[in-house]
Amino acid sequence: MNVLDYILINKRTGEVISDVAFYRTKNQQKGWQEKRRRLMARGSGQDRFVACFPATMNENLGTLSLSEAGALLKLLFYLSINQQGKLVVEQGMVLQVAYLSFVFDRSRSSTLKLLKSLEQAGVLFKKRENQFCTFYINEKYHHRGRLNKRKFVKLAIGTYSLTHIFPLKLVEAGFLYKLIPYLHFQTNELVMEPDEPNLDQVQPLNRNTIAGLLDCDPKRVTQLMNRLDETGVIRKSRGKKGYTYKVNRGILYRTYEYNQGF
Repeated sequence: MNVLDYILINKRTGEVISDVAFYRTKNQQKGWQEKRRRLMARGSGQDRFVACFPATMNENLGTLSLSEAGALLKLLFYLSINQQGKLVVEQGMVLQVAYLSFVFDRSRSSTLKLLKSLEQAGVLFKKRENQFCTFYINEKYHHRGRLNKRKFVKLAIGTYSLTHIFPLKLVEAGFLYKLIPYLHFQTNELVMEPDEPNLDQVQPLNRNTIAGLLDCDPKRVTQLMNRLDETGVIRKSRGKKGYTYKVNRGILYRTYEYNQGF
């Protein structure tokens, strides 16, 4: 039976409502809401995360401003599964500039400028599909779905990550994005040697080393780190050579295996 064969009748008034796109029974609606809640809270299988590849991310980190990097981080939450990097709001609905203006909290012109910069950097591209332009993430840098053996950092996709990342301004989100390649695979701390198994040989990143790596004023590093600490994205700890920083494992997690972490 086609969806168009269905009608709704108001039991109280007897009114026939014929223009029905679809309907769910109460039990179906309850089941759908529960499934959506579970997926948003944890994800399942390939839904759980976006893979970030530090080796290739490092190639473009210097070319992106903090705002551009922040826009890229927020775009990753719309990455579809095994569709060559296609960005979608939900199944069958592509991201459009008006929606991205809301996501970025920027004007249309500013949003278009950010998208153009990401295209020029090679991390984003677009295709004309029907009457719309569809945006794609270059899978050289990020992928969602099944993976070959490759070192990567997981960015969790779900309510927990969303509630931490989306309130951030683009500059704050971009600062976090640029720190992803420095996440240690055992401790989840920001370090110079993220693949080093001997923890005695690991050099934690402090304010000054981060400032040097990201070409950022040390005072600005302190401001941004304080913001990430306040929001629970990063936890600061005082060490012998200043503060050290550990990233929330529920948001970002460096791994060599698909099933490790969340």
